Amino acid sequence: MKLTVPIAKAYSRSVIGSMLFQILVLLLTSLGDPVGQVVMWVLYSIPIFWLMVAIMVASRPRNPTRVDLMVIRYGFFVILIAVMGSTMLRWTLAGIPF
Repeated sequence: MKLTVPIAKAYSRSVIGSMLFQILVLLLTSLGDPVGQVVMWVLYSIPIFWLMVAIMVASRPRNPTRVDLMVIRYGFFVILIAVMGSTMLRWTLAGIPF
């Protein structure tokens, strides 16, 4: 009994582009952030993004839509901004200066 599902080749270009972008962002933030807060935001965003990608690929493994491919390619940036914004909002509500 085989439990694997074939995944469309169309995902590969978006996944590779997203991986390269994440590696680049992680390297640049680790080199240029003396406090380390932006690096933590990036490290929080990476598993959130890949969980989202896994859910998207599991829901449509054979025929991704153009929106799926676009979200996989550029979605990390949106999630990173959301993580940054939610952290800053929480700090503001708690009275912690940033």
